[in-house]
This record gives sequence, structure tokens and C-alpha cells, in this order.
Amino acid sequence: MDIISQLHRNALHDVAHYKAYLERYHKDSLTLIDHYRHLRQLLPIYQLIESLMKTIELPAPLPTELNFLLERSKEIESDLAFLAPHVPAMYRDEITNSTQQYCDYLNTLDKNDVTACTEIFIHYLIRILGDLFGGQGLKKCVLDLYKHYTIFPTENEEGVKFYCFGKNTLKDFAAWLRQIEVGKDELDKFGTSAYQKNIAIFDELEATRMKLSQTQNYCNLFKKAAVVGTAALVTGAVLATTYTRFTL
Repeated sequence: MDIISQLHRNALHDVAHYKAYLERYHKDSLTLIDHYRHLRQLLPIYQLIESLMKTIELPAPLPTELNFLLERSKEIESDLAFLAPHVPAMYRDEITNSTQQYCDYLNTLDKNDVTACTEIFIHYLIRILGDLFGGQGLKKCVLDLYKHYTIFPTENEEGVKFYCFGKNTLKDFAAWLRQIEVGKDELDKFGTSAYQKNIAIFDELEATRMKLSQTQNYCNLFKKAAVVGTAALVTGAVLATTYTRFTL
């Protein structure tokens, strides 16, 4: 069985795929903040994995035409910059505990150890394959989201660059992987670990989304109450002044 098939058959593949936070991309409840928060977690993970991938000896040299697959973090940065003016500042530097824990774990892997290098490689595969297979579907979801909020990418696909790949990218990447042999036990073990860590991030994003929504609603209610209270004070002052004028 090839690497892609085995990773897809991991029991946690579908668990990750159908997480509520990801499922929302296909629903009307998706917001710009949801999308921004998702990309914001992916950024440090991609930056770190790309850095590690560039320092380890790969099982087979990555073809030159696929080198851009080790630069995906730049596309995430571009999409975040596009979104930033439309998202409250409180989300700009948000890193969940699960994201930080994932990065901390990756940093413990010894780049000089063969087994650790295999694990780094598999963590990279879980991420990049998810984007290659699901990227086009999510791209359409994000474009629909932008349309809903009346913000539109420019002709160079600004705002959705992370989801843009050449038409032969997946085919070429799969051909490269067929040159590589990884033991079934390692694929299962490290693939499961990678899925678990990504699932933890989706779960925390979903849990904190509910809390943030409640906080936002409370703040909005407080603001409305303050406005009403101020208006009442102003009205009262005007009435008092008018009454005084008529009685003097």
C-alpha cells in the first residue's frame, strides 16, 4: 500500500476531516474570524515544519518544481495580511495552547536522529496532503465567504493563495512519494500522532469559539446598555433644562 493510501486509512483521518471547526467551512455560519483563527494556527506549524524539512535529509530529493511546497507559510502570511483589516485586533496574535504544544513537541525532535527525521517527514505529509486534497474545496468556501462579506480578492488570488496549487501538483507530489519507502508501523505511529495534534487544535478552536462568541455578545450588550444609558442621561438633562427654563 502506498504512503498516501495508508495515511488516509488511518482511523483518525476521518475524525480530523469531520471536526466541527472544519465542517463549518461548508456552512453559512462560517465567519471571517473563524477563517482567520484557523490560518493563524497553521502559520507557526508550517513555519516550523518547513524549517525542519529543509534541515533533514529527505528520503528522496524533492523535485525542483515542487520546492514551493516548502514555502506554504508565505502564502498563509499573505492571506492573513489580506484578512487583517477585516478582523478585530484581539485575534491577530492568537496562538492556542494546542498549537503551542504541537510546536513545542516538534522542537524536541532530533534532526540528527533517523527515526525523528521520519517523524518530521510524516508530520509534514499529514499537513501538506490535507491541503492538496482539500484545498480546492476550501478555496471555494473561502471565496464564498469573502463574497458574503463583500470583500473580493484581486486577480492574483490575494486572500486565497494558501489554497492555490498548479493543476499537476498533486500528481507530481504523489509520483515523488512513490519513490519513498516508509515502514507501516512508523506511518501508523507517527501519522496517528500528527492527526491527534491537529485534532486537538480543531477542538480547542471550536471550544474557544463558543467562549469568544459569548464574550463578544456580552460586550455588545454592555455597549448597547451604555449607549442607552447615555442617551437616557442626555434626555433627562435636556428635559431638566427645559423644565427649569419654563419655571424660572
